[in-house]
Amino acid sequence: MEIPPYSNIFAFDPGLSYTGMGTAQNGAFATWTVTPSPKKYGFEKLVDMADQITQLIPDRCVILAEDYAYGGRFMNVLVAELMGVIKKDLISRKAVWFITFAPTTIKKVATGSGKATKSQVKKAMKTTADGLGITLDDSHQADALAILHTYFKYISGGLDPKTTRAIDGRVWKIGGAPKVRLDKLIHGNKKRNIEEVFNG
Repeated sequence: MEIPPYSNIFAFDPGLSYTGMGTAQNGAFATWTVTPSPKKYGFEKLVDMADQITQLIPDRCVILAEDYAYGGRFMNVLVAELMGVIKKDLISRKAVWFITFAPTTIKKVATGSGKATKSQVKKAMKTTADGLGITLDDSHQADALAILHTYFKYISGGLDPKTTRAIDGRVWKIGGAPKVRLDKLIHGNKKRNIEEVFNG
């Protein structure tokens, strides 16, 4: 991974039972897993998970997340609710960029196949983790690292331009700015410094 000239990058793979998180701050990488507090159920569990995640995220940072997998309808509703609470908590933050990548995009970048299994993603990311000097404790952390990997590879130009449509991210600047495409920000007609783009 090529580290870009800005810090405070957080990635997470949202889930109500386990959320894998990864971060790249000033060139240092780390991954961990967030789990709900004991005896939390229903909406309380959802809010508890959202609180744990957002408390770890500072102002002026880039947030990366896996977008919804539209195959599983019921779980998608629950994950969508979790993402909604997280975005609500982040709305007052300063210069927070929220970027999502499709699950198939992340798998494609991590393994070469958009249909890869969790175990295949974990195996591929173990090699990356070893190179970074970190340990992956579970598949959730591997997913978070795969999201970071997708982001870094994209902005560093490490992906074939012919696949650009397949790997475009969706970007929100929390705080009211309109949704824009990641490729338009980085590769659009108006060339902009990457640090300027993500630090507002």
